[in-house]
Amino acid sequence: MTIIDSKIDEQVKSFCARVGKDSMLVQGAGGNVSWKEGRVLWVKASGTCLADAKDKNIFVPIQLEHLRQAIVNQDFQVTPKVFSNSKLKPSIETLLHALMPHKVVVHLHAIEILAHLVRANPIPDLKKLLDDTISWSLVDYHKPGEELAKAVAANLLDKPDNDVIFLRNHGVVIGGSSVLDIEIILKKLMTILINPMTNNLGDVGNFKSTPILKLQDYILTTDNEINKLATSQDLSKRLKQEWVL
Repeated sequence: MTIIDSKIDEQVKSFCARVGKDSMLVQGAGGNVSWKEGRVLWVKASGTCLADAKDKNIFVPIQLEHLRQAIVNQDFQVTPKVFSNSKLKPSIETLLHALMPHKVVVHLHAIEILAHLVRANPIPDLKKLLDDTISWSLVDYHKPGEELAKAVAANLLDKPDNDVIFLRNHGVVIGGSSVLDIEIILKKLMTILINPMTNNLGDVGNFKSTPILKLQDYILTTDNEINKLATSQDLSKRLKQEWVL
């Protein structure tokens, strides 16, 4: 039998429901969240959506010590052992959550952060933008599951106190002692790493007179941010000579 700390259980589910509805942080069934409670690792089930956290059972109780022993033995192919008879399957990133020493761990595919992580060398910009209040490191892209867990384990050996691990071309992992810690770090990252190009596009202006759109049958969308992107002369010029990302 597993015992749930109702306070952190409610806090995590409320957090998941909020971020799960934000497409800048989570897309579809992507992303995963966990918390540790004694000998139990509660982790999001594979294929479930964070947005459903308050309405559906999306978390699976995993034997934490079993995973920790596997990590000590460098067994990154370990199959998580579920405490209950739940039909839900643990996330493919379960071992990643067990590796992090924090009580609460969040893995997201945040767009503003990915805008930096898809670059050829994001480290200079990250060093320039992030201050000393955030302990972080960068891990190269690895296939989710065994390969990624092995890479993160090696990273944590060098920097065990990191609260943030950026995953190149993939996303970000944030660890904290509470949901509040996670929210503070996430808000700071999303504020610091916001793309200045999209943040300062300005107004669409006179749509009909926009030189770049001198084509038949174009109309504005209902999303003003998309309109700004579509009518940006600078972005359109870059599309002709640079990689689309």
